[in-house]
Amino acid sequence: MANYSFDEKLKIVNQYLSNTQGGYKQLSNKYGIDTSVIRKWLRHFNLRGKKGLQKNTQTFDGHFKI
Repeated sequence: MANYSFDEKLKIVNQYLSNTQGGYKQLSNKYGIDTSVIRKWLRHFNLRGKKGLQKNTQTFDGHFKI
């Protein structure tokens, strides 16, 4: 699975929401990204806004893991 930057994800999500580049399939073909990935980004964006597109780098100490 390829890693996409926050800016790339946001650009594609904004293009979908503005309806300037078509739907999932058109964006998928344009950027070479599976439609399920684009749908996931949109779901995360709708739930958490821009924060939903950022990588989760949360760490936990040893007590939490036990």
